Amino acid sequence: MNHDDELWQEFAVNGASTNQGFPKTAFSNHAKICASAHVWIWRQTIGGDVEILLQLRSLNKISRPGYWDISTAGKINAGETVLDTAEREAMEEIDLPIDREKLHYIFSDYHIGTHKEFRHIFLYKINGDEEFNFNDREVTDLKWFSPSQLKSWLLDKNPKEKIVPHGDPYYSQLFAHVERLATRENS
Repeated sequence: MNHDDELWQEFAVNGASTNQGFPKTAFSNHAKICASAHVWIWRQTIGGDVEILLQLRSLNKISRPGYWDISTAGKINAGETVLDTAEREAMEEIDLPIDREKLHYIFSDYHIGTHKEFRHIFLYKINGDEEFNFNDREVTDLKWFSPSQLKSWLLDKNPKEKIVPHGDPYYSQLFAHVERLATRENS
């Protein structure tokens, strides 16, 4: 699937939509602010252990090809809401229909990296027996990891495989929320 013609939604510094869409190239020089939906998919094993699904980014990706990353994520297109984006990206990337009622919002932050963007982070629990398909060649593999495996990986200064660096506060909040949800469901 070609995403070159997508128009990304522009946002003001306060996080409000400007109701204007621009080609993604308009955001590359940090002149405009975009936003994204990050959906971390997780499950509990029969033994109650938590596992988080990561995707291996295609070698065709411009940004961080061959890195492990968020289960599904993408920029908010013009005219979309953050929930629209969460649904669209899960279908595009791994062929997973998202039930909005089961999306668990955990936090948002403002990040300056490749783009200036507001990132909206969600957790989405699945049974673990779902089948995934890679529809748009953005994803080449999926793998389940325990939070402790991910924490060790993030601390490794020279890992064999790379993970997209979203920052320590980002990952700390992610792990705290998924562990809290798992504990709540087990009680």
